[in-house]
Amino acid sequence: MTKKMTKTLTIKGDELKKVLDRLVMDGDTFELEVDSFWEINDDEVYNIEESPKNFSIGQVTEEWEMLNKSLEDEDYYPLNTDLRNLGRILKAIGDTVDQSKTNEQRD
Repeated sequence: MTKKMTKTLTIKGDELKKVLDRLVMDGDTFELEVDSFWEINDDEVYNIEESPKNFSIGQVTEEWEMLNKSLEDEDYYPLNTDLRNLGRILKAIGDTVDQSKTNEQRD
C-alpha cells in the first residue's frame, strides 16, 4: 500500500473519545438520506499523485448493521474494519446533517 504523508499523526484513544463525545451527544439522532457510496481501493485512496482506478460500491446501512451486531457479542474483538465502517458512517453523518439544526439543538 502506497501512503503519501509528510508526517506521522498520532491520535490517542482517550482524545479521540473526547472529540466523539463532544460531536455526538446523548439523545442526538441522525437521519441519513444517503446509503450508497464509492469505495476506493486501499492501495489508491492515499496516493494523491494518481487518479484512482479501482472502485467498488458500499452501503452505509450495511456498515451500521455490522457495527450494531458487534455490540450484541460481549466476546467480540474489534477489528480495523470496524474503524473503517465507523469512519464511513461518520462521513455520511457529516455530509447530511443540517448544521443549523445541530446548533439549535445544543443551545
